Amino acid sequence: MKSDFGDTWYFSKALERGKWHDIRLAIKLNTPAAKPGGKGRPNGILRGWLNGRQVFEKRDIRFRDVDTLKIRNAWFHFYHGGGQPASTDYRMWIDDVVISPSN
Repeated sequence: MKSDFGDTWYFSKALERGKWHDIRLAIKLNTPAAKPGGKGRPNGILRGWLNGRQVFEKRDIRFRDVDTLKIRNAWFHFYHGGGQPASTDYRMWIDDVVISPSN
């Protein structure tokens, strides 16, 4: 889905409040451009699992145009959306973060 901030994709299942969840992502980078200045192929893949069940897959992503662009970092962004401040404090607990080149 297009938004003011780029493409936005959602899992097909929402998280339940008050429960721990096992969230997993797998990323396969797309094929870079064959010639300098060209565009990479839109064949990158992003998959997501929630509690062992695959709930997301997108197979036509162009993450990069050059082969020197690699995945070197991972970060988490959590924010309250909308135009108004949050009406209350929100808390989230995160445990057992693993980043691996394979499953």
